[in-house]
Amino acid sequence: MRPFEFERQRLDKECRRCGRCASECLFLQNNGAPGVLASQMTSPQRTSELAFCCSLCGLCAAVCPNGCKPVDMFRTARVESAARGLRPARQHRRLTTYEKIGMSRLFSLSLLPENCSTVFFPGCALPGIRPSTTLRTFRKLQELLPDIGIVLDCCGEPSRTCGLDRQFQARLQELMDHFTSNGIKRLVLACPGCLKLFGDVSSGFEVTSVYQLMAQRPGNLGANPRTAAVHDSCITRDQTEVHDAVRSLLNQASVEEKSLPHNGSNTLCCGECGAVKFVEPDLAENWRIRRLGEIGESPVVTYCAACLVPLSSGRDAVHLLDLLVSPDQPLKSPFIPFPPLTYLNRLRLKFQLLRHAPEGSVRPIVRGLRR
Repeated sequence: MRPFEFERQRLDKECRRCGRCASECLFLQNNGAPGVLASQMTSPQRTSELAFCCSLCGLCAAVCPNGCKPVDMFRTARVESAARGLRPARQHRRLTTYEKIGMSRLFSLSLLPENCSTVFFPGCALPGIRPSTTLRTFRKLQELLPDIGIVLDCCGEPSRTCGLDRQFQARLQELMDHFTSNGIKRLVLACPGCLKLFGDVSSGFEVTSVYQLMAQRPGNLGANPRTAAVHDSCITRDQTEVHDAVRSLLNQASVEEKSLPHNGSNTLCCGECGAVKFVEPDLAENWRIRRLGEIGESPVVTYCAACLVPLSSGRDAVHLLDLLVSPDQPLKSPFIPFPPLTYLNRLRLKFQLLRHAPEGSVRPIVRGLRR
């Protein structure tokens, strides 16, 4: 049985249609309970229509009293729709191009010093909107782990989000082969999406967030007491260890957390997840509005670069790493660059790293898809 059909039948059978998840999810409020949708997704066209409108944020599973996981159905539906040529390729073009550029020789970089077994992998978004913060974070990590390396690249999540499973698997395998062949055993990740992805695929590497690593070294990072809401990325909703590390670091930075109705395991999507904004921009915008409505007028701290962009529109929002490298900076939204400036920022970071790279530390990533 095809993976999608298996998940569809299982959800159709297990979902009680109680409406608990629909009361929380804007997508389900518009379309019906997951079990209802499972019974409807019997035609390829209907499957494709629904699959790419779900944010894949997992809120439905977090609140389901029966333990259903509708995301498994929607993710496999995306893969099946893409294989049938029914995914919204035109709407996804910007995202897939972004991934292709990020994996090119021009933008990728692997600096692995001698005896390096740990790599800092900041992801795509953070170097684009916060190149200086990315570099300063790496320097702080070098104080903890002098032999740590850094890799600028893309994990392949855009392909995965678009349902392009074969492409995603091939690109991810090339990256993991690069790590393995160079003796890397641990990945330190700044992006929640990368953190979840490497956890999901059972990569064989020890995987940790940069926040967990930095929280292991307690200290007073700031002397200016402030209050801010904290936005937990929906991708980390099951990772309580990340939530705890973030709060520990905020406490060290003298930031008191403002309580929100939805956070931690039941956090809300900011509108960026699942690439829904390319297919149903109004739905993505409604997620953003709902999230900002809970935050109110308070400044907000997030540890996801992708979340920072929508949250900065209409609120003061800062990235946690900004606070960790500059603890006393005001809780004010800094300038958020957009393409092509984000690409220029990534190049600037790459050349700054190369300028001080130890001799022999540059290890090119071999990719068959480039040939």
